[in-house]
Amino acid sequence: MASTDPATWFLPASQMPRFPAFTSENQVTPLVDGREYMAHLAARLAGQVSGDHLHFTGWRTTGAQALEPDFAPGVTFLDQVSDLMSRGVTGRFLIWLAGPGGSGSGSGSGGAAPASQMVENIDFVAQANNLGATAVLDNRTVSFSSHHQKTAVLSVDGVEWAYTGGIDIAPDRWDVPAHDQPSGRTREGFDAWHDVHCAVQGPAAAHVWQNFTDRWNDPTPANSIPAMPGPVVPPPIVGGPPAPFSAGTHHVQVLRTLACNVYPFGIAGEQTVRQLYERAVDNAEHYVYIEDQYLWPCTGDFSGGPAGLVNRLREATVRGVKVICVVAHRNDLAVTAPYHNQMQQDVLDLLRRDRPDNVFVFHLQTPGQGSDIYVHAKLMIVDDCLAVIGSPNISRRSQTSDSELSVAVVDADVVPGTMDGVAVPVCRFAKDLRIALWSEHLGLPDPSAVDDPIAGLTEWPDQNISTPDAPDSRHHAVCHFVDPDRPLPFLPDLRPLMNLETTCFP
Repeated sequence: MASTDPATWFLPASQMPRFPAFTSENQVTPLVDGREYMAHLAARLAGQVSGDHLHFTGWRTTGAQALEPDFAPGVTFLDQVSDLMSRGVTGRFLIWLAGPGGSGSGSGSGGAAPASQMVENIDFVAQANNLGATAVLDNRTVSFSSHHQKTAVLSVDGVEWAYTGGIDIAPDRWDVPAHDQPSGRTREGFDAWHDVHCAVQGPAAAHVWQNFTDRWNDPTPANSIPAMPGPVVPPPIVGGPPAPFSAGTHHVQVLRTLACNVYPFGIAGEQTVRQLYERAVDNAEHYVYIEDQYLWPCTGDFSGGPAGLVNRLREATVRGVKVICVVAHRNDLAVTAPYHNQMQQDVLDLLRRDRPDNVFVFHLQTPGQGSDIYVHAKLMIVDDCLAVIGSPNISRRSQTSDSELSVAVVDADVVPGTMDGVAVPVCRFAKDLRIALWSEHLGLPDPSAVDDPIAGLTEWPDQNISTPDAPDSRHHAVCHFVDPDRPLPFLPDLRPLMNLETTCFP
């Protein structure tokens, strides 16, 4: 039977550096694909007035990107920042900077940050400061890691909103569920882009606020590169987090990855993202559904040490748990693609070692196996009871090195569910999110076809009749086979850098 008790899924207080370990009476709104997130954010920004604040972290931030290109194509994100500053809103921005004294590469392009992206980040920070905001270029990281958090915390009408997920304010990210190249979309590298973000109201928003404040108030200079715009030690945020209020039925645990020996507020680092994922897989009874950009080896995998996440997923398949993964069709950077392919193939070989019949792996393309829909989401849903949405990928890098933030949700609103024909109680949030995602990917006219996630696997493409040259497909979902390109033996092995592991955490 699926467990609707948050204590089953959430980390105990002894493993959490925040108090309380989780909060209740929150309202989390899933925002699937870029248009839904950016329109939701734009609507909140439009309501801000003097005395409100916007606290924003970004891995990549493009000032020229419009939040609502279908309705207001000429209004860029920087235009909205300018409007906020004219209204007396306090704007604070922490934007990642790759370079000396911190990171030289990041997690979003298979381990490398294109120079053009850093130019965009630098330009955004310069212009935001010119407009009256306080924007900081931050490379206080482990070498060759990144600040991968994508959060916003803002106040409007006396209510605190927090956002987290996989979506940057940048080209390619704005898309719609049909992924049909809608008018207004700025294409950069992909014809279509699938991603997931969420909005949080209630006591958990204060924990996301605290994450920003921890990083902002770090007295370590944010970067040591000459002539960079913005302050390196900004004026600190004074005062405590916003007062909690009741907003809904969702229990929420806020999770982070912070590398050790970097942050004065957490010198030992934090790996609660990894720890909760491992706990969730260990407690799964029916299925684990993952959407992930990479699906790479995790801490403990292939090392002979304690079982890592991938090995725990394999062990779950032996218990009869179905493991369903939706990943990107191909790596997004040609030079790193062979190494990505090798790491992902290693993961899939391990997952399928004992019960390959319980492992299902797909990627997304437009109907008829057309253009790739790049999967950039980072989420996990387990047994229609737990849902996790955030910025970390399934990788050692996201579990140990890059700064990451996720929210885990267990809904107190318990509803009837079915698992392989057996009636079980489940949580509304996780069930509704899974059905919404599966309906988008499978193009289902009747979502009831996947009300039962185990029986509903028959709606997905058939792996048994698929080959690399002729994969089965249903609407956007296509049976996934890893590209055959592999690293050449005479070239340097980039995998330790791409999937960087910081090992000083106990």
